[in-house]
Formats: sequence, C-alpha cells, structure tokens
Amino acid sequence: MKIICIALILSLFTIPFLSVVAFAQAPGLPCRFHGSAQLDGYCVADGTIITATIAGDIYTTTTPSVYGASTYLLNLSPASGVYYSPGTEIILTIDGYPVEQIGTWETGGNIVLDISASSILIPTPTPSPSPTTTPTPTPIPTPEPTINPTPTPSPTITIPGNNDDITATTKKLGTVIYTVLKILVSLSN
Repeated sequence: MKIICIALILSLFTIPFLSVVAFAQAPGLPCRFHGSAQLDGYCVADGTIITATIAGDIYTTTTPSVYGASTYLLNLSPASGVYYSPGTEIILTIDGYPVEQIGTWETGGNIVLDISASSILIPTPTPSPSPTTTPTPTPIPTPEPTINPTPTPSPTITIPGNNDDITATTKKLGTVIYTVLKILVSLSN
C-alpha cells in the first residue's frame, strides 16, 4: 500500500511536467499568406519566386497557375521549437524585389495580402560634399611712405682766407661751452 501511495504522489507531479515538455516541443501553428502578385503593375508569370522573411527565417514559394493568374500561396510553418510573436513583421519579395506591403505574423492565420513590387530600384542618393566657403582675402593696406624731410643745410659763412682757423676756433668754443655747462650742473647739485 505504501508503494501505491508513493507512485500516486509521483504521478501527480510528473504527469503535468511531461505534458508541458511535450507541448513545448510541438511545432507552432503555421500562418498562411495568399493573394495576387504584381511586378511593375503587371501580372507575374507562373514560376515567379515569392519570398517571406521573418526573424531571419526565409520561406519561399512560386506563383502557381493552379490558384489563378499571378497569384501566390505561402505557408509559413515554423520549425520545431521556433515561435514567432503575434505582430512580428514579415518582409516579402517578388523575384528579389521588395514589395510595398508588409505582412505580420498571426499564429494559425489565413491572411489575404495582395502584393506589388517595382523592378526599378530607386538608387540611394550619394551624399554630395557641402560647399565650403573660401574666405575672401582682405587687402592689406599699403603703408604710406614716411616722408623724411630733407635736412636743411646749416648756413655756412664763407670767410675769405683760411677756413681751417675757423674750424679750430669753433671746436675750441664748443669745448669751452661744454666745460661751462658741466660746472653749472655740478653747482646745482
């Protein structure tokens, strides 16, 4: 009886745990997208590749004539253990060209999404260098020439006779004046 009680208690805890593990390993429900496909405003040919990318996972199909001209059916079935949150963005392409419409994941969804793309890719603008303003050089003013007055010649007196005597006398007179001034300066101190 004791063994039966222990087995019953263990089973009460083990059975819920096993069902959680089994549920976690079961694959999620798929999400299905279908509708018309146009490239440059025209129907696409049978066999055109339609690709969906969700969270890095890629799903591919081709346009079959079975569903009508220019239609597609894309079944997104996550691999075991993969789970997408509701509302996760799905990027679609037609033959590699991005479609204008964006799909969103709905677990178990059956979504009609008509898609269109353009094969004329708009180039990414190349940044052009912005104009650089070049400073305009400021002219340096030319300095006006300094006017040096022409020295006025000292008046000279020409005395007929020996000019050397006059020069010697002038020198003696300068020495006398210098000596007198020196004496006056020393007296004033």
